[in-house]
Amino acid sequence: MTTKTVDELLVMMIEAYNAEVIEHDSLINDLEATTIERDDLAESCLIGVETAKKSRKIIEEYGHSINHLKAKLSQANVKIAGLEHDNKKLSTESKELKRTKEQIKRLQVKNKELLTGNESLKKSNKKYRSDIEKASVVVAQSRISKFYSNEDGEQLMLFPHLLSVTIDGQDSKEKQLCLLYSNKKTGAVYRGIVLDEHDEVGVAIPEGVFALSKGERTRVVKHLPQPSDDVLELSRNFLIKLKSQNWAVMPEDLDMARLA
Repeated sequence: MTTKTVDELLVMMIEAYNAEVIEHDSLINDLEATTIERDDLAESCLIGVETAKKSRKIIEEYGHSINHLKAKLSQANVKIAGLEHDNKKLSTESKELKRTKEQIKRLQVKNKELLTGNESLKKSNKKYRSDIEKASVVVAQSRISKFYSNEDGEQLMLFPHLLSVTIDGQDSKEKQLCLLYSNKKTGAVYRGIVLDEHDEVGVAIPEGVFALSKGERTRVVKHLPQPSDDVLELSRNFLIKLKSQNWAVMPEDLDMARLA
């Protein structure tokens, strides 16, 4: 075994120490680098955490926005459905309105035709009524004979011509037909029965009677034939009916009086 000298050992110790120092320095450098890297990484982690927090907040906000948008979208869909329903309803109503307008137009044309036809009918009806009135007068004139009598001798005849009559000293405003009343049991004196302005019947006094004094006139009137209440009622109803027909006399009117 080689024996080393003290100097050699000292050199070896110094070299070993220096190697250890170099390794230590290297480890220190590695440690410092690792520390710096760790600090950088920690800072990056902190930044990442902050970024993640911000991202999460943004995501949450987006989530709220998305939910809000979904709610808005749902509301919009409901409105769209309502608008589509309204549009469909309006379309149907528009078609109905169009059909109604067309129907109104047709009715207006039809109404115009009816009005034209109605005017023709009015003219025809006017002529028809005129013909009836003329024919009724002819019928009445041909049937001037007695058309009512009763067991008490009372008789009524219709005078078929329109006359201006005087009632209570006043001339009537319109001409009218009058009835001639007589009673076989009291004599052949005829008295006229007419309507006054209130549609009440009045019995005429022969014109010559008015030339007498008041006392004589009263006595004469008492002896004139006086229509019974039944005859007065029949006369009133009969004359009112003729008046409502513009004084046109129908054959059935005379028959009705005969059957009374």
